[in-house]
Amino acid sequence: MSAENVKLFYAELKRDRVLHERAMRLQAVYRRQEELIDAFLALARESGFPFSQEEFIAYVFEHGEEEKNDSP
Repeated sequence: MSAENVKLFYAELKRDRVLHERAMRLQAVYRRQEELIDAFLALARESGFPFSQEEFIAYVFEHGEEEKNDSP
């Protein structure tokens, strides 16, 4: 796993419209934040960008304002 993969996955979300839409649809499916994060991490893994929940949370805390409209 890699903290760098979080950054790379966000870049891929910006580049790949279909992947971005899949990520955005997760919000409609999962109401609980824990489930939403787990599904987002699974989507990242399936897309070739594995990272841990801790790495994801650290990235969000550091870049949250910049990325908040692009992900769960």
